Amino acid sequence: MDDTAPDPSPERPADIRVAHTRRAIREACLQLLGTQDVRSLTVSQLCKEAGVSRASFYQHYTGLDDVYADIVRQELARTAKDLEASEDTPGHDPLERLVSYVHARGTGPVVMITNPVLATRVRPLVEQWLTERIARASYAAELADLDTDRRARAYFVAGGLTTLLGRQARGATASASPAEITRLIRASMRTVLHPDDAAH
Repeated sequence: MDDTAPDPSPERPADIRVAHTRRAIREACLQLLGTQDVRSLTVSQLCKEAGVSRASFYQHYTGLDDVYADIVRQELARTAKDLEASEDTPGHDPLERLVSYVHARGTGPVVMITNPVLATRVRPLVEQWLTERIARASYAAELADLDTDRRARAYFVAGGLTTLLGRQARGATASASPAEITRLIRASMRTVLHPDDAAH
């Protein structure tokens, strides 16, 4: 066997079919969640809406929770790409970009987690994503490389930030500009993430 042979192309017909089916299921799920409560959603309804068989559904997902998680992962990947595309733009602060993104879009995982039942399934993914970015921005380190104290602080801030951004996305907080919200968040984050600096 030739060990130097290239990996199979990601554009093989089978891969394209997989991507198409998964996308159809995700889009059908979002469509149904727009009209009914997550607790009443069934795999049968989702399959009918997506135009796929149950057998096909279970070839791609283990269940509804798996679909929800995939939707959030896709949204977070899109969000990260949008945010990181302007990372080197002068005058654009990473935290303000995140807040502005929620102001502008008002969609995606931050809004999805407003449903209390769905929140228990997807919020940990959102918080993990934010925690990793907070670790890099505040400590210039990967989350796994932080000591226990700093890691706990990063998780604490991510939890609060997730709640605040979710409320902001659905207009549950008082109207404020992204810059003002960013200033308030930064002041709170500084107190938690860098308590020694905040004390001076």
